[in-house]
Amino acid sequence: HVPLTSLDFDSRVLLFYSINPVSKKTYSSLAAVLVMSVAFAGCIVWNYVKEGYDNFSAYFNTYYNAGLAYENGLKDVEAAKQAYELDLISGNHPPAFVISNNAKQDFDIAIAKASKVLQLHPKSEFTEDCLFMIGISYYYEGDNIRGERKFLEIEATFPNTKRLAEAEMYYGAFQLSGKDNETGRDRLLNAIQIARNEKGDKIVSMSCDILSDYYLEGGDTITAAAYLDTASVFSSGDKAAIYACRAGNLYTGLKEYARALTDYARAKEEARDIKIRFYSVYYLARVHRLMAKYYLALGNLNELRADDKYFDFFPLIDYQEAATLYDSGSVSKAVTAFQKIDTAYATSEAATRSAYRLANIYLYIVGDFQTALKYYQRVGSHPKVYAISDDGQQMAATLQSYLVSGYKVLLNDSLYYRAETA
Repeated sequence: HVPLTSLDFDSRVLLFYSINPVSKKTYSSLAAVLVMSVAFAGCIVWNYVKEGYDNFSAYFNTYYNAGLAYENGLKDVEAAKQAYELDLISGNHPPAFVISNNAKQDFDIAIAKASKVLQLHPKSEFTEDCLFMIGISYYYEGDNIRGERKFLEIEATFPNTKRLAEAEMYYGAFQLSGKDNETGRDRLLNAIQIARNEKGDKIVSMSCDILSDYYLEGGDTITAAAYLDTASVFSSGDKAAIYACRAGNLYTGLKEYARALTDYARAKEEARDIKIRFYSVYYLARVHRLMAKYYLALGNLNELRADDKYFDFFPLIDYQEAATLYDSGSVSKAVTAFQKIDTAYATSEAATRSAYRLANIYLYIVGDFQTALKYYQRVGSHPKVYAISDDGQQMAATLQSYLVSGYKVLLNDSLYYRAETA
């Protein structure tokens, strides 16, 4: 007698079937049952796997489409923002920046799809990214309340996020919009510090831009310009040039000409876009004129005139040259040049500025009210230029009233100053 436990598995099976013989039919039935069981189990597993794959595929596609719409919205905003800033540095004052309808539609899609991902899978690997997409989309749409809530959620859910500087920046911006100035400033300054430590130059420049707008709105122009300087240093290319030009324009208004020259020189060095580079050199000429460095001003203008790619800007070059002649004491030559611009480029910004100059010359220097009125009226018929057009129309109405009724005309010295610095 041999104990069964001493036999291996195969030996025990053979012994079992030798004691309990099984018919071929039974073997077939057992085999069929086994095959059906395996097949059934396989179907269950396949359906389970397929359902899981389909769910993941739908979930990932929703996340992917949210990201695609979000990126499209950002591209639209960046292009529109650059066009807006070009309008700013050219001396115009466009209305407050508002995103396009296309960008809003893209952000709406991003918000809806990212929200769906969060609803179905609140603790997935995409949760943080979806929260940022929603919060930033609200920022560009101007929905401060929802945006602020979303970044508070990010702060609570991901206190150690690797995107802390970005979160601080947007939360700070929302606080400034909600007039919680102290918290907003602190958060933005914290964002700048974190980003500088992490070499996050884009966050530094964006935060400085937001702070610059805040200080400019509050009337602190010198601080606003200083933040634009920092934004320029932490940027490159056209973006750096735009920040530098904006800072230079603020310094020019403050008569901080040395600082303005530094900014325009940096803009000239960084600019790649033709229009941005034109204005950087054009404003160098203007500041040199205001500093009574007429030779340098004319040198800047000749540099522009010698390059055919600036052909479309020749009216403005002619205008700045005429203004330089006037300031240097060549009044008769300047008047002739202004008159030529006024007639030759009647549909240009330069014509508006020249007509305004001529109106002031005839009013304040020559004392010819009739001719001054003619040129003020021409200012109104030329393309609109910020401040100059409104002042021209106001002065035309005042002079008209004086000439008709004999009332004493009120001459505003600030108008003449604006003409001189235009």
